Amino acid sequence: MQRLSFKHWILSEFANYGFGTSATNKVKGGTEVMQGDGLFAKLNSSLIITELCKLPPLGNVEAVQIWDDSIQWGSEPGALQIAITPLGSMKVVSRRLMSDLKGEQVWVLKQVFPFRDFENQNKEIEIAHKVYKSLTETNHENLEAPDGNFEDLHRLATKLWNATKRNHPSYIMFPVNLQKYNENYYKMIFEFRGQGAGSPYNGKTGRTERFDIDLVYYKSKGLLRCLGYDIDSSMTKREWRIQTPEWDELFTPKQDFDEICECVIKLFMQY
Repeated sequence: MQRLSFKHWILSEFANYGFGTSATNKVKGGTEVMQGDGLFAKLNSSLIITELCKLPPLGNVEAVQIWDDSIQWGSEPGALQIAITPLGSMKVVSRRLMSDLKGEQVWVLKQVFPFRDFENQNKEIEIAHKVYKSLTETNHENLEAPDGNFEDLHRLATKLWNATKRNHPSYIMFPVNLQKYNENYYKMIFEFRGQGAGSPYNGKTGRTERFDIDLVYYKSKGLLRCLGYDIDSSMTKREWRIQTPEWDELFTPKQDFDEICECVIKLFMQY
């Protein structure tokens, strides 16, 4: 009898929280069908961190391990940082340090490296070198500045909305609407298959009402903030409570819009 991998079971039985079987045949998102019958080898994030620490300095700045899952090169504007995060599916994110218009230091997202359980197993060293190559390229780029007079938020929001409509976790959700709240705040709304029924909520079975992506421009700081999060209720009461974000990242309006959209899509597709 063929063994069924956990992810195959999740995808086939609960992709739409157990209501019907109409999930798209070409699913997109963090859940993937396991190939073959064997168990996959879980990625060892410590090997990635260890290998990155062994590689040459970026410029003349040595790598310093900050936590078990993060490394930093430098401490002044232009410094680089990587972190391995398990939120959604495991991924590496790279950020660059800059000062906002208030003079406060902030980390701006530059790259996202998503991992796939099957494709990336036993490839920790290869992943580390790929991340290092990207960091080297970023280190040679000019440092983007904040912008206190950004007038293209509508264009960026529309571009990001169109990108997420084409690339979203379709195994479990679908796009609904782009809403403009004011000149500095746009919201992208996704709803769940099967009305979100059957999702975990406060240790019980609940309902995920929708998934929101917020794009906000902070004029006083000259920065953009993008975050994506579930809004959940219990099965007995429509409470619409905002949950911990899947991501909460800063960008500068001076960044290339394609770079911003690519980062958000990679984060979103790991849901």
